[in-house]
Amino acid sequence: ALLDDNASLLAHSNKTPMVKLNVCGDLFNFNSERIFHHSLEKDHEGNYWVPDHSPNKIIVKLGSDKFLDDGIVKLSKSGEILYSKSIIKIFLENNMDALIVGESLTDDPIHLNDIQPVLEDGPYWKRGDLFLSLRNQSMIMLFSPETNKVKWYQQGPWLQQHDIDIINSHKIKIFSNNYTVAK
Repeated sequence: ALLDDNASLLAHSNKTPMVKLNVCGDLFNFNSERIFHHSLEKDHEGNYWVPDHSPNKIIVKLGSDKFLDDGIVKLSKSGEILYSKSIIKIFLENNMDALIVGESLTDDPIHLNDIQPVLEDGPYWKRGDLFLSLRNQSMIMLFSPETNKVKWYQQGPWLQQHDIDIINSHKIKIFSNNYTVAK
């Protein structure tokens, strides 16, 4: 959940549409076009970024028809979809198709946990870029929706991390799920 500028609460449960609860307790549909999950973050323009299960999933001849293709969605202050892109499409358009499968053959190879918008320029990123936490890839990615380019990514040394936050103009932190490999 996230408070907007009018003290209304925006929220979704895991795999649900987005709703808005105003200060009077009235519940409104904010966006029911998509099924959202995990994080909800505000960008430098006051719009919202949220993961979804991409309705126009890329056909990948792996797994089953339940194969999940997570996507990134930018919602306006009124709930209108301003931008939408599949993670698998990002991989394909950036010559990263070998990474689509992730760590193992699964119906959920991406598992996008967090979209962290960059609010200010730094030496390694620009305002408007997005940090993405792809759990089942054990990957953090820096993506520019403006240029459609993956600027940077790293897999590990973490395993199945969850959240990423920007500390300052040149430092990030990654929240681990404390996942370890049995030895």
